[in-house]
Amino acid sequence: MVSTVAVHAALNVDLKDAAPGHRFHTYVKFWEPSTFIKVKGANQKNALNAVCQQFGISAKSQLQALRTRQQSLIAHHGTNGYHISTKSTAPFATGLGHEHSIENGFAFLTPYGLPYLAGSGVKGILRRAAEELALENDAHQPGQWTWVDIWHLFGFEGAIDKGSPWDGGTTLGQAFARDLERTAAHPAIYPLISILFGKAKEGARFLDRDAHGAAQFLHACLAGKSMRGGLQCRGALDFWDVFPSPAGGKLVVEIMTPHYGGYYQKNETPHDSGAPVPVSFLAVPAKSDFDFSVVSQP
Repeated sequence: MVSTVAVHAALNVDLKDAAPGHRFHTYVKFWEPSTFIKVKGANQKNALNAVCQQFGISAKSQLQALRTRQQSLIAHHGTNGYHISTKSTAPFATGLGHEHSIENGFAFLTPYGLPYLAGSGVKGILRRAAEELALENDAHQPGQWTWVDIWHLFGFEGAIDKGSPWDGGTTLGQAFARDLERTAAHPAIYPLISILFGKAKEGARFLDRDAHGAAQFLHACLAGKSMRGGLQCRGALDFWDVFPSPAGGKLVVEIMTPHYGGYYQKNETPHDSGAPVPVSFLAVPAKSDFDFSVVSQP
């Protein structure tokens, strides 16, 4: 096995200019066979500190180029685009579940090696917030969120059960069942059904307003996945990836200290005499710049 450090020494490459994601995944010292260590505790923090150096010239210019390009593109969309520039109030971590030898990953955009929050993550958070608001709108007050609004804007995903409005064992599912008749009366439900079925003959009966086709469609969806499992359509909203500009020009190491590891991992009785094990992880520091952009496809 040829070490990464040896290769870069031969190529005379200065690792100080490497993006943090490249350091985290490829160039960190503990990958070396001669120095490979069990990355826990203090070793874990030391390994991460090597990633938290100032962004090099290349990484800074690439990050600025990505952010500037997004700002220009969102302006091009005019009133169909919406943009928010803001600062974080606390350290921000993304992608902790990604596989890595330190057991706490981080989301870096390939191939740039820059921290980012996927647009799908932003979409998921806002969709769940909209669902909670629809749950509260039991009288279907005009101007407030409804299930049909959510489907048109965020998309319809019939194959998803757990945690969705089709899950009758949740508060969300119970609220959806409660609102079924009002949802069937929503003026935008028939255009949605038409989109879902396209030219398929199966959807014709659900488009029959006189036979209350929308109510039939919703009851059929609640009955099981045999039909709705094959139905899906994208929503009108496109959420863009977010590229934070870290305060101070670098990432930081944060620490969480689980006090009841035996209880959570070994089914032991919880008590206060356990030995907490500090867990280090990467984060974007507080007071970093974030740009959120979303486009509505008319």
